[in-house]
Amino acid sequence: MQSNIVMKCPRLVLLGILALLDCNAQVPTPESLADLLSNEKTRGKAVAELSPADPLVLKTLLDLAERPSNEIRHLKLKVGLADAFGKLRAKAAIPFLIQNLGLERGWDMNTSLKSEEVILERRAAVAALVQIGAEAVPALISAHRVMTNREDRQMAIFALSRIADPVALDYLQLEYSYLQLEGEYISRALERKNKQGK
Repeated sequence: MQSNIVMKCPRLVLLGILALLDCNAQVPTPESLADLLSNEKTRGKAVAELSPADPLVLKTLLDLAERPSNEIRHLKLKVGLADAFGKLRAKAAIPFLIQNLGLERGWDMNTSLKSEEVILERRAAVAALVQIGAEAVPALISAHRVMTNREDRQMAIFALSRIADPVALDYLQLEYSYLQLEGEYISRALERKNKQGK
């Protein structure tokens, strides 16, 4: 029966084969994928076409993330990688994303003072961690405890607040109580200083 269909519809069979060949031809190499993710004009389409079902896609992205460079192109690639990891909800990329909490999409140096929507738009790694969700919480909490960079600490807290997982909320409550106590100490110190100055 199948052979009869093949004999009667050779055009359909040929079109099917060509479609398969065309799909295979469009699979990007690591270098071409890096170019697509680095370019703001092609990044969105490249990320949208990534398949979570293909394990080679994630492996290629993780390999690209390990390339050490501080060149402008590589910084743009990091933004594209963060977008891709967020779309794929890639748990394996959580360390990379935490290391790049300060990565800016653009050059606005005051993103942390903007609205939450602007932060999610401009901070690709933060947005990706929020997309990954609860599975990113333990690593975020562990990283926050040892972070010394104030902005990274703020972005880690922001990501935890947007994930709103019960574990994250418990940690945020604890941190808030510490901040309140520290604020009280600072307030008392300033009061003593003002009294001494009078």
